[in-house]
Amino acid sequence: MKVIAINGSPRKQWNTHMLIEHAMNGAQSSGADVELHNLYDYNYKGCVSCFSCKTSYNSVDYCMLEDELMPLLKKIYECDAIILGSPMYLDSVTGEMRSFLERLWYPYMSYTTEKNSSKEKLKSLFIYTMNRSLDAAYDDGYKEIFDRNKRRFERAFGSSDYFVVPETYQWDYNIYPCTKFNASERIVRRKEIFPMECQKAYDMGKLLVSNNEQFS
Repeated sequence: MKVIAINGSPRKQWNTHMLIEHAMNGAQSSGADVELHNLYDYNYKGCVSCFSCKTSYNSVDYCMLEDELMPLLKKIYECDAIILGSPMYLDSVTGEMRSFLERLWYPYMSYTTEKNSSKEKLKSLFIYTMNRSLDAAYDDGYKEIFDRNKRRFERAFGSSDYFVVPETYQWDYNIYPCTKFNASERIVRRKEIFPMECQKAYDMGKLLVSNNEQFS
């Protein structure tokens, strides 16, 4: 089984990246072949509304815009599952992740009643990280964002799930002032809770490549 992992964070080897790597390790423990791609290493744009993916002569389902993202989209077209991760920036995923999702989703969206995609099955797991508490985020409608993204993956590809990690440890709190939350509590949480969240990411990555159609 081939799995592509997508890091939508600009920071390597930190919260989002670490959780993705644990999910990758879980998938590998079940025998999957996994490779990681960092979106901030690529030079690309979001959808440019060229409609090349909708024309009758186009025989592929991935975006036809020729830039550095196109080879990655081809790989996803040929894989069995994807693991995605992004921090929440200003109430949404990062700009690079959003542009990537436009390029990924739109070719699989149809303006006809018949499904026009030849990509029948592609499992997906999305990992979200954020500084906010889960209650505060959900009060601001974040759950609707996560659920909507899940529905888009399900409509385009099949089985999908997501995992949310709140109240992350973001930086050295001695350097940048942060009076809106308790920095000491965040440090404790990083030591005590984050390892359990990494284990959950591992378990979900392992389940992602199981033989079960649904893994939610």
